Amino acid sequence: LHGGGLYHGTEKEGIATGFGCCSWPDDSSYMGEWQDSLPHGFGCFQLSSGESFEGEWTNGMRKGLGTWKGADGSQYQGEFSQSTFHGSGFMRDGDTGHVYHGFFESGSRAGIGVVLWEDGSVYVGEFVDDLRHGSALEILAEAQTRVATDAIYERDCLS
Repeated sequence: LHGGGLYHGTEKEGIATGFGCCSWPDDSSYMGEWQDSLPHGFGCFQLSSGESFEGEWTNGMRKGLGTWKGADGSQYQGEFSQSTFHGSGFMRDGDTGHVYHGFFESGSRAGIGVVLWEDGSVYVGEFVDDLRHGSALEILAEAQTRVATDAIYERDCLS
């Protein structure tokens, strides 16, 4: 297989087809369904860095529903296309702990979404190219009081 992987599983004329497992010299591994020696169907991919993906594959690309986990503790559950976050999804940032639920386009937040920050603040509004952009409602958690404000953002800056 590509990259010097060692494959154990169903083959047809030397081509990985059906269910199988593959491990690579860098300790990455894939276990799941194969077609034409590419991940195709449901499978789990684990990188040696700690990053992983469990979900649907089409011709070696993440496509459909799945769960991605980053080495930093970040996690995404939702739709994929061309191996990137695309469609409806839920993401928890491993560094900041904030949570986003909404839409993604080519790996970036896009359209309407909700962000919940660790301090209890909430942003409900529009995103463009992963930035807050457009109309929004913000609920700020300041001390003991929650303050709700209408806001308009321009490329992640409050207008």
